[in-house]
Amino acid sequence: GESCSILLEGEAGDFISNLSWNQYIGFPFGVDQYQIYSRPESQGSTYNLIFEVSSPGGSYSDANIQDGRVCYRVRATESGAGCGGESWSNEVCVEFPPLMFMPNAFSPNGDQLNDIFTAGGLFFEEFDLQIWDRWGKLLFQTRDVASGWDGKINGLDAPEGVYIFKVYVRGYDGTELKQNGSVTLIR
Repeated sequence: GESCSILLEGEAGDFISNLSWNQYIGFPFGVDQYQIYSRPESQGSTYNLIFEVSSPGGSYSDANIQDGRVCYRVRATESGAGCGGESWSNEVCVEFPPLMFMPNAFSPNGDQLNDIFTAGGLFFEEFDLQIWDRWGKLLFQTRDVASGWDGKINGLDAPEGVYIFKVYVRGYDGTELKQNGSVTLIR
């Protein structure tokens, strides 16, 4: 027999989730609308309605991407004379590769501008930053991209100069980025 369910598919574009699904045929009076629900990684298990598409529908592009993984479901609701039925699609999760850039200098002088050295970018599931001096001594390490290095060693201001960093990130899609480089501390 014919399948009466909605098969949802999705893929990542450049900062966009491209979704597509088949026409639902289980309602005798057809589908009134399709509702697209999203669940960004940062919102845990909570789904939110983000868009409604009138029949026949079948595709949607979500350009409001702020998380490295966003999951989706589509709900079909029954037209007018029906019994108010609804049908849900499978869940599809779209994952985005991480984007990272590292500044080459920072000035931890308390002016709220460039006071912290950390990675800029998006869509990090894992993060590891290490700061080394030029003699190979580990001075600082964090797994929290928001904290970064404040230019202190054991609570004291580190001297001006060049420091070595090693950074590793992994995106929700499994992509790994590693970068070694130097950063200049300016006071």
